[in-house]
Amino acid sequence: MDSSLQLLSMLGSLSLGLVLLVSLLVMPYRLWQRKKRNELRDELEAMGDELGLWRANRRDETR
Repeated sequence: MDSSLQLLSMLGSLSLGLVLLVSLLVMPYRLWQRKKRNELRDELEAMGDELGLWRANRRDETR
């Protein structure tokens, strides 16, 4: 009984260690992904602003 508890404890520690290791490996990718998403969002907002200006100019030209 005692050896089975030691085995379960060891397996629990090992699985916790693996989860933490995977988390540390995935974190830089998630940060890079968030940075890229924010850059794309900013670029899209700038394009939307340019489109709004273009439409306003075009509207003024047709008058």
